[in-house]
Amino acid sequence: MEHSRLLEHVEIGGASSITDASIEPLARSCRNLTSLLLCSSPITSISFDSLNEHCHQLSRLALIDCPHVSSDTFLRLKDCPLQDLRLDFFDEDDPNWTKLLQQGIPFLAHFDHLTCISMSEPPLLLVRRLFLTTTTNNNILWPLLTHLTLQYPGTTKIISDYNDNIFIHDNDNNNDDENDHDVEKMLATFFQTHPHLVSVSLVGYRITDRLLEVMAAWLPHLQFVDLSYNKKCTAHGLRHLVMHSQVPPDLHSAAI
Repeated sequence: MEHSRLLEHVEIGGASSITDASIEPLARSCRNLTSLLLCSSPITSISFDSLNEHCHQLSRLALIDCPHVSSDTFLRLKDCPLQDLRLDFFDEDDPNWTKLLQQGIPFLAHFDHLTCISMSEPPLLLVRRLFLTTTTNNNILWPLLTHLTLQYPGTTKIISDYNDNIFIHDNDNNNDDENDHDVEKMLATFFQTHPHLVSVSLVGYRITDRLLEVMAAWLPHLQFVDLSYNKKCTAHGLRHLVMHSQVPPDLHSAAI
């Protein structure tokens, strides 16, 4: 590719044929690459090694349904200045992910330049480990973070074949109240240590009005909030968030 060295952005949907054999020469040729999005690609840690070696401008990475991506592969990207990370696949049966869930989130902790992080249906244990890192170590994990997007496990199914009665059963009458309370407490601490957030999306998360009060008090720059598919927040809590924020945020609450 004559002009490949000038290439900065690569987005490939339906990338089942994009393997390590494709990414390795791409990384060597496109050293100015800043953005890479792959959907359904079977790449492995071999590709990450190549990106880390050659693409020192890579700041945006999105991996959607890439089944061989695991926790240790991100440790190989230590020389890439990632600012925007999107992960849309988590295989809890993979031994690498199991190790991650047990030990914490070392694969994310060293990306201290992150401004945006998005994870679709991450295991709840991963989410708890994510926030536990900030609460126990009393440090700011991502001091530049402005956008946080998390989608609760199982929400995609709820959205695709939404039935009100089923949703109420799944979202209200369950035995996960203690887990939900723990996650909410950790989110509250996370918000208090990351006041630069301007966008928060917690689709499907069963948070309550208590967290909305924390957001109103601790996130002065908040501009966008998505609490879709949540039946625990009340109209009073949503009104409190809007009325007590320094700038009323754009609020999305589909199917509440």
